[in-house]
Amino acid sequence: MQLNVGTLLWPSMQQVPTYPVLSESMECEVCIVGGGITGALLAYVLSKAGHEVVLVEQNEIGRGSTAANTGLLQFMNDKSLLSCIHTYGEENAVTFYRLCQQAVEQLGVMTGELVEQVDFTSRNSLYMASDAQDTHALRAEYETLLKHGFPVKWLDEEMIAQQFPFSRSAAIWTEGDAEVNPFQFTHALVRTAVQRYGLRVYERVQIISYENEQGYNRYTCRPSQTEDKGEEGIEDKKSAKEQESYSLTAKWTVFTTGYAAQQCKKNKPAELLSTFAMATEPIAHLDRYVNPCLIWETARPYHYIRTTADGRILVGGEDEQVTSVQERETRLIHKQEKLLQFLYTLFPDIASMGVQSAYSWGSIFGVTRDGYPLIGYQKHMPNSVFCLGYGGNGTVYSMIAANMVRDLLDEGSLPHAEMFQFHRKRYASVPS
Repeated sequence: MQLNVGTLLWPSMQQVPTYPVLSESMECEVCIVGGGITGALLAYVLSKAGHEVVLVEQNEIGRGSTAANTGLLQFMNDKSLLSCIHTYGEENAVTFYRLCQQAVEQLGVMTGELVEQVDFTSRNSLYMASDAQDTHALRAEYETLLKHGFPVKWLDEEMIAQQFPFSRSAAIWTEGDAEVNPFQFTHALVRTAVQRYGLRVYERVQIISYENEQGYNRYTCRPSQTEDKGEEGIEDKKSAKEQESYSLTAKWTVFTTGYAAQQCKKNKPAELLSTFAMATEPIAHLDRYVNPCLIWETARPYHYIRTTADGRILVGGEDEQVTSVQERETRLIHKQEKLLQFLYTLFPDIASMGVQSAYSWGSIFGVTRDGYPLIGYQKHMPNSVFCLGYGGNGTVYSMIAANMVRDLLDEGSLPHAEMFQFHRKRYASVPS
């Protein structure tokens, strides 16, 4: 499944280590399948807690959805707190938002524990009305957040104009959010877990069969088929029969395969979309022109803006129900231009400077119909947990999942299981 098209920003910014191919049979306490940011967070948290962990990735660490992740970390979600209350009730919804708030805080602490520096910056967020008609609903959301003690402020049109070069009828100003380089963060998590806590990592591992025997999951694995071209450029692919296979036996398996999981098993609460993003060339003295906060809007689908550590502006959005590689490639140039025009509209000085896009990409993006991630068990998969951080707050959801699985292994039960399970009850007994 090709997740990304275009030119990606984060992988171009650093050299990263490679990890060996599985070349022998082995046993472990926990096998994590999937080497994106979710798998990296699970591997770090579980190995730090003293568990024996093996992380396997079908391709290369961080090269899937993580490479296209735009790195906004927020406690607010695509589904508003008020909407969550209408769906699942007040206690459930507030707990969900509180878990997200705690996860952002924990991610910030974690970046300071790693063996290498990570581009992580605490930020405030501006959640602005896309249209004056959205003001009433935005105000209701603000009052709900304030009631439950979340760090929010109300900005009217005049207050927005004092801080920004654009006009909006109203906005919610939130504190305690952040931005991160997700690709860099993923590799720093894995490297730290390897060096300090004994994590074993294998890339280009293909699982070809599975069985559960006497309480253990046993996988037959072989190297993923790769295209190694010889001197004459002829592809040298070994057939499946020619490749050696190895067994990987684990007491627990955690699947963090992200959007690719939909190809293996369709999950009714989830659907796949395409999303687009672009990053400008570096801009000298960027903070003279742009208030360095996270900006997003009430429209659905919405646009969002953030800055990067090397002085770029990153703009994303333009989501569509398009998942084929060809369609994403066809739309990318047009989407890049629309994102750039959205930036120009908000920040005229950037437009007058002639700032252009240096990177643009389109990627598969998974969402759930109720806005919550999918974390829990699947039928016929004993001793296994699926952690799928679908949604616009995926990295935050992954942090929640890592804490849940750690508690499962340490204490014997999966906290918040009813909230995030795959077949959760859809509606609360309150008006929607």
